[in-house]
Amino acid sequence: MAMIHEASMMTLVILLLLVCSVLVETADQRESNPVLDARLPAGRELEFAGVPEMLNRESSSVKSAQFDTLDTGDVDEQVQQSYGARKLLRQSGTDQDGESLLEFKSGILDDPLGAVADWNLTGSSDYCSWNGITCNAARRVVNISLPGSQLSGTLSTSLGNLSFLSVLNLSSNVFSGSIPSGLGLCKRLVSLDLSANQLSGNQLNGAIDIPPELFQLTGLQILNLSENSLNGTVVFQSSSSLQELYLDGNQLVGGIPESVGKLGSLRILHMQGNGQLGGNIPSELGLLANLEEFDCSRCSLTGSLPYTLGSLANLTTLKLPKNNLTGSIPSELKQLSRLITLNLWNNQFSELPEEVVRGWTSLESIHMDRNNLTGTIPKAFGSLRFLKELVLERNQLTGGIPEEFAGLQQLQVLHLGNT
Repeated sequence: MAMIHEASMMTLVILLLLVCSVLVETADQRESNPVLDARLPAGRELEFAGVPEMLNRESSSVKSAQFDTLDTGDVDEQVQQSYGARKLLRQSGTDQDGESLLEFKSGILDDPLGAVADWNLTGSSDYCSWNGITCNAARRVVNISLPGSQLSGTLSTSLGNLSFLSVLNLSSNVFSGSIPSGLGLCKRLVSLDLSANQLSGNQLNGAIDIPPELFQLTGLQILNLSENSLNGTVVFQSSSSLQELYLDGNQLVGGIPESVGKLGSLRILHMQGNGQLGGNIPSELGLLANLEEFDCSRCSLTGSLPYTLGSLANLTTLKLPKNNLTGSIPSELKQLSRLITLNLWNNQFSELPEEVVRGWTSLESIHMDRNNLTGTIPKAFGSLRFLKELVLERNQLTGGIPEEFAGLQQLQVLHLGNT
């Protein structure tokens, strides 16, 4: 009787340890990942609901001493198997992030390099270890990086379910179709690079729909949509965080919108290679006080340079070659003291004032060849001690080379032919 009583008590202890193990593990899982469903998986409620009744039956059996001796080794093995099953369940894609990644994979039609070949839930596969995926300590996907993988297909809206995603790099692939507006749900997104694909965007009444939700992402700093097939006009939405915007190498039309002035934190704006863009440079561009680079080469721009560009105190690079810009360089541009690179070749500018040149104290390279510049070569170039390249050929300039040029110690390239 004493041996039976001792074995029964051991059985009760083991069962209690099993229950405690499950409850502690569930609490830890909720604490480490609060976004997981707090409810128990279907069926487990019934399993735990029966535990008190089971314990009562065991207690009653001890009193009556009417049961067979239990092998405690079998109980230990069951405990280990139960823990292993729960661990595998957590790793088997039941997490929402894993399911969202699989939905994204389902939109991929061709994967010639096998970039997502290991994205499956066979065996002990863990989505946090899949190629191109980075997770944080709480097993939330924070980075998807699959550049140059030759993936083709469409972008799944399931990407919007990855609420901890901060970096998405799918550049240099063959994705087509539109940019899913669901990406606007990725509130932690910092960098989005979809460049060098075949995305065509959504269009509404001729306007290219760069999803306005993207501009509402308060943490988004880099948006790269260059080298795609985006066409139609562009409408920018207000953004307080966007610092780099790349739209070059598309088929945009309708000019640079006045709404560009809403991008208050923008440092880099590249729109070059949109050959049918057309229109004037809006004066609102001068509102971008943080702008450092502006490149709108080969865009069929017309009109003159707005004087408001003189307000861009941080501008270091201004590239507007191969357009149809006319008139004199505004005197206000003399305030661009941080300007390093100025490329205005192949336009129809007529005058480059001395006072403007004198203000470009940081200038290293200027290309204004193939314009309609008249008068003499500005002597002020001789005071630019960092100047390395001066290209003014094929204009209508007269007179000789100013003697002030003798002080240009850094000068490496000087082209003044046919002036």
